[in-house]
Amino acid sequence: MRASAKAKPADPEADRRPVGAAGETPIELPYDDSVGYLLSDTQRLLYRCLQTWLVPYDIAAGTWHFLRAIWREDGLTQRELSQRVGILEATTGVALEKLEKSGCVYRSRNRDDRRKVNVYLTRRGRDLAQELLPHAIDLNDQALRGFTSEEAEQFKSFLSRMRDNLKDLAQPASK
Repeated sequence: MRASAKAKPADPEADRRPVGAAGETPIELPYDDSVGYLLSDTQRLLYRCLQTWLVPYDIAAGTWHFLRAIWREDGLTQRELSQRVGILEATTGVALEKLEKSGCVYRSRNRDDRRKVNVYLTRRGRDLAQELLPHAIDLNDQALRGFTSEEAEQFKSFLSRMRDNLKDLAQPASK
């Protein structure tokens, strides 16, 4: 018979110590040195601002990128829309349901291939571009306040390069 293991008392200080094996230099990555944290924290703040000004228009912030893509290319198939936005098709379906309920888009079976569904703007969806895009421009301007125009362009260039650097890592491994 095995002897029952005796539980060790919890160390209340353990949660506050840096990570690392006993006797080794702790591994640290302060938030202000973490690209992922800084980007994520900034994105959360941008998203919160976005949500705030979309509420009066009955538009969910989670549908914003889909609406933007449809403004650029009306009539995309649901699959094409998923690819443009970089989101799974199931998530795209949920977003489109919300956009339909808010009267911004409608879906229609493709005339040439009945398996495909195309997404089109309604009059309201089209008109919202004129109202909402100026808000998006203002939000971008606010986020870049204090940057020179050269710094703002360089910053966007850096973000684009980071995105490109990470695209291959984000792809599922081939079998």
